[in-house]
Amino acid sequence: MNTANNIQEVSITDLVLALWQQKLKISFGVILFAVASVFYALSLPNMYRSTVTTVPAESNGSNTLSSIAGQFGGLASLAGVNLGGNDSNLTITLETMKSREFLTSLIETYDLKKELFAIESWSYLSKEYTYDQDVFDIENNLWVREVPLPKVSEPSLLEAYIELKKEFLNIQHDPKTNVITINVTHYSPYFAQELSSNIVKEINLKMKRNDIEEADKSIKYLKEMIDETSVSKLREVFFTLIEQQEQKRMLASIQKEYALKVIDPAVVAEEKTSPKRASIVILGCVFGFLVSIFIIYLESIIRKK
Repeated sequence: MNTANNIQEVSITDLVLALWQQKLKISFGVILFAVASVFYALSLPNMYRSTVTTVPAESNGSNTLSSIAGQFGGLASLAGVNLGGNDSNLTITLETMKSREFLTSLIETYDLKKELFAIESWSYLSKEYTYDQDVFDIENNLWVREVPLPKVSEPSLLEAYIELKKEFLNIQHDPKTNVITINVTHYSPYFAQELSSNIVKEINLKMKRNDIEEADKSIKYLKEMIDETSVSKLREVFFTLIEQQEQKRMLASIQKEYALKVIDPAVVAEEKTSPKRASIVILGCVFGFLVSIFIIYLESIIRKK
């Protein structure tokens, strides 16, 4: 055991001495990577994050609708009437908010392509963007990026949708608490705050419109069913379902936060989220140290040959 410990101690000592003898090479490697990492860190633009915290909105008639769903859910399904439910409504809202149709409509409505593709940086002092002149000519308001066919200079809505989800937007749902957080990261903290707020606004409007249209169709269909049947029990059920759909339409019309209720609204970030420049430089120094040791090790192997 002592012999093994002595061998280990000698080996560690030899390693330390060998590294000390090569201290200039190691120092040069660390400094080289440190300088490179500093330039790299400074080249990265500041990014700011804005977050909206929401929960599923609960309508005043939710208990009544659940009760009706329990009694007549099967018949309503046969009649093509959706009585819904808190879980199914939440799932629909989440999937709609992440969907290509919803996000491309959002991009088109608020004209977001320049903010997604053409921005290089944003100044907190001047509150202005710096545009990439190889992508967008701001003076002539013209897309000039060079891309292979079949793409064109101006990004398509599909491209914009992919870019938004990949680089700027993150939607998270906690199944235990049903808390939904919408995170937007961008060069401009004002844009991040505005877009995250607009997503909540637009999803509430869309879900409201969808439910009103669905309720109108259901009411029309149920009235036709009433005219076609003479069975009093069925007519009573259809009248109850019509009442439910009328209530659903009324709640959709008057509720502003129809699908999602904001618990903590988005604010303009005062500190950047990324890049972590100090961490980048530290990692660069560590990487430079490891690369230098590896090179010294390779040199020692070559000499032995």
